[in-house]
Amino acid sequence: MRRANPFLFFIILFSLSLSACTSEPLVADPDSSATPTVLPSSTLTAPQPTSTHTPIPSAVPTGEPTETPTATVPSFLEPAGCKKPPEDTSLVKIGDFTINQRTYAMLQYAKEMYRGEIGITGGAITQGSFSDNGPASFGTHLGGGAVDISVIQPGSYTVLYSEIEPLIRALRTAGFAAWLRDWNELPGSGIHIHAIAVGDPELSGAAIEQLTGKAGYFRGYAGYTDSSGEPALDPHGGPLICEWMVESGYSDLRPPEALQPALPQVNWLIRMQAKAESFITTTHADSLQIAQEIDYLKSEGEDPSLMCGPLAAALYQEAGLLPPGSGLWQDLHSYWLADPEHDGRPWNFFPGNDYELFRYREALSGFDFTAWPLRPGDFLYTYAKDNGFEHMFVVTEVDEVGRAYTVANQYRNNGVYLIEKLLLYDPSQPGNGVIYEEWKDPVLGRTGHDGFDVLRVKGLSQPPGSLYEYRVQAGDSILTISAKFYSTPEAIAAANPGMDVSRLKLGSWIWVPVNIMGLDEPVAVSDIPNSSEAGTLERHIRLMLEEAPSGTWGVYLEETNTGQMVSIQGDEPFHPASTIKVPIALAVFAYLDAHPQIKLTDSPAPGERTFEQLLEAMLIKSEEAATASLETFLKNASGLRIQELLKEWGAENTTFEPRKSTPMDLALLWKHLYLGELLSPVSTTTLLEILRTPSSGDEERLGGGLPLEVRELMAHKTGTTFENGLDVVADSGLIVAGDSAYVIVVIGNGVKWVDFEAAKKLISDISLITYEALGDG
Repeated sequence: MRRANPFLFFIILFSLSLSACTSEPLVADPDSSATPTVLPSSTLTAPQPTSTHTPIPSAVPTGEPTETPTATVPSFLEPAGCKKPPEDTSLVKIGDFTINQRTYAMLQYAKEMYRGEIGITGGAITQGSFSDNGPASFGTHLGGGAVDISVIQPGSYTVLYSEIEPLIRALRTAGFAAWLRDWNELPGSGIHIHAIAVGDPELSGAAIEQLTGKAGYFRGYAGYTDSSGEPALDPHGGPLICEWMVESGYSDLRPPEALQPALPQVNWLIRMQAKAESFITTTHADSLQIAQEIDYLKSEGEDPSLMCGPLAAALYQEAGLLPPGSGLWQDLHSYWLADPEHDGRPWNFFPGNDYELFRYREALSGFDFTAWPLRPGDFLYTYAKDNGFEHMFVVTEVDEVGRAYTVANQYRNNGVYLIEKLLLYDPSQPGNGVIYEEWKDPVLGRTGHDGFDVLRVKGLSQPPGSLYEYRVQAGDSILTISAKFYSTPEAIAAANPGMDVSRLKLGSWIWVPVNIMGLDEPVAVSDIPNSSEAGTLERHIRLMLEEAPSGTWGVYLEETNTGQMVSIQGDEPFHPASTIKVPIALAVFAYLDAHPQIKLTDSPAPGERTFEQLLEAMLIKSEEAATASLETFLKNASGLRIQELLKEWGAENTTFEPRKSTPMDLALLWKHLYLGELLSPVSTTTLLEILRTPSSGDEERLGGGLPLEVRELMAHKTGTTFENGLDVVADSGLIVAGDSAYVIVVIGNGVKWVDFEAAKKLISDISLITYEALGDG
C-alpha cells in the first residue's frame, strides 16, 4: 500500500448510544483555607491550529535508523525551575499533620509551578512526617521530609488522573523524590503520591533508603522492590537532579547509558501508521483475532463490535502519545465503553499542558473541515442521539491534498465487522467519506450527529521542521524537550539564537522544530528558521487565539511606562458585557468631581442607595439593578453629555446603550484612570480601591495568570453573559508588578457555553504570558 503521508490521523470509532463503539446499529480541595500553625521546636523531636493544511513528507521506514544530528551539550543540564529549599526544620502543622518548614516551603514552590487542582499545601495532604501509618509506609514517615498527597477530588471522589504527571514533575523539580502509588500497588494502600524531600536532615533511615538504596530514586527506581525482590522501575522517567542536590552529595546513580534521555530513532507517526496497517482485516474472523490480541477485557470476551476505544488507545500507545508514567491511562481496558460526558474518560487521562481538547456540538457531517482541518494524531469521540452509536477513533493519515483517513472497526452488514482504512473526508469532493456516507446510514450505524470532541497532542501534529512555540515546564531540559518533540538540541539551539541551553528558564517560551527525528528524509538544521523571524508577545497571543475553541476575540494591552502595546482586533467593536461598567463608573465620578456639593454618601434619587453603595454593587458584585440606577442618574444629570465625554477621553467607539466598545477604548480608559488623567486625585484613588476589592473569580481570567502577590494588587472588571445570543466572556484591568504597570483587555464574543471554562483559561493564559513579558516581578 502506498504511504502517501505518514502523518496519519488514526481514528478509532467508539460507542453506541447504549455503550460504546459499534454494535449492530439500531434501525429507524482545593487547598485548605486553614493557616499553617507553626509549632515550637520542642513539640516534636525527629527520629511536579492553524487552519491551513500542510502536507507531510513521506516517512516510510527504511530499516536503518535516522542519523542523529549532533550538538554540543553541556555535561550537566540544570532542569528548569530548580531552586534550593530553605534550611529551616522548625515544625508546622497542616490540618492534622506535621511537617517541617523546609518541606512546607518545597510544597509551596511545587504548587506555584504546578498551578493545578490538587491542594498540595492543604486539604490533599493525607500523611505528614514524624508519624507512622502502617506497613505500606515502610517507616518512611517516621522522620522529617515525608508527605503523602491524595489525587482524589474531594466530594466527587474522582481520581484526577490528568493532574498526576504535572504534579509529580513539579514536586520533583521542587526537590522531592515523588511517585504515584496506585490502588493496591502496596498492600492496603489507596491511590496517592508519595514524596520524600531530598536532603532533609531529619529523614528516617527508610526514607534515605528510598533515595539512594537498592530501589532508590537516584538509581532510577520507584523506592521499593516488587514481589520477586527486584527494584520496581520508576514509572515517571528517572530522577530529576538539580545542581543543589549534587552539591549536597546526591548524584545520578544510574548506569552511564541511562543518564541522558535517548533521542527517538523512529518517528511516532511511522510507528502509529505501521501499527494501524497491521490491524487492517478482510474477514470478521480476522477482526475477532485483532480484538483478542489487543486483549482489552483480559478475557476471551473481546469482540470487534466494541473495540473502538481500545483500538484507538492501542495506536496512541504504540506511537508513545499516551501520557507518561503508569496508571489506568496506559491500560487499554480503560478506553472500553468510555464516555466523556458520563465519567470523563478518556479525556480525564490527558494533562492540559500537553494536550488540547476541542468540543463541537455541530453534527460531524455538517462541520467545515476545510476551515478547521483534522491533524495527524487527532483523537476523536463522536456523540449520537437515540438512534445511533458513539465512536472513538484516531486520525492516521492526511495526504497531500488534505484528505483525512482513519483505521477503525466498521460494521458491514450481517453481523460482520472489518477493521479498515476509511476516508473521513475529501476537501476537494464535499460529501465523500464515511462522515457523510456510512456514518449517516441508519443500517450501517449513525454517529456524530450530536457533536464530537477532538483531543490534539500539542506540537506533534505539525509537519516536520515546523516551529512549535513551547512554554518551558517544570523539570524541562533541552534534552527532554528534544525527546518529547522528536527534535534535537542542535535544532532547538539553532531556532533560538542566544539561548542558554544548559539552563532553560521556567515559564519561558522557546521555539522547537518538531518531528525532525526518525524520518527517512531528515530535516536539515540549516533549513529551520530561528526565532528572530518570529516570536513576539503578539505572536504568542495570536497563536493562543487561533486555538480558541469558539468565539471572536479581541485583545489590547499596553505598558504604561514604555508604551509597548499589542492590539489584536483592538479597534473592532465588541459587546463588552459588564466590562462597560468601568466607563459608567468613570462618568459618575467625573460628574461628582464637577459638582463637589454632591457627595459619594448622597443618593442619586430619594429612597435610593448612596452613590458609594451603588458603585460598589455595580463594580464588585456586578449588580445590574445598581448599574441601571446609575445609568438613569447619568441620563438625567444636568449638563452631562455622555458621548461627548467618552469622545473627549478617547473612547469614541464606546456606548452604554446599546453596550458596545472596543478593547482599545476600554484599555485606554484604564490607562488614563491609572495615570490620573480623567478624575480628581481623590476620585482616582477611590475608584481604583473599589476595583481592587477582592471578589469571587479573582483567581480566574486575568487573575489566573498572575502570582498571588500581583493578583492582590490587580484592579479589574470581568464581563460575562450567555443571554439573548450574546455569549460574551471578557476581563479588563490594570496590573501593577514592581516598577511595571500595564492595562489589558481581552473580550470574546460568540463563545459557546460549553467552552466557558476554556475561554476563562484562555484569558488566564494570555494574562500569564503578558505578565512574563511586561511584569517586573
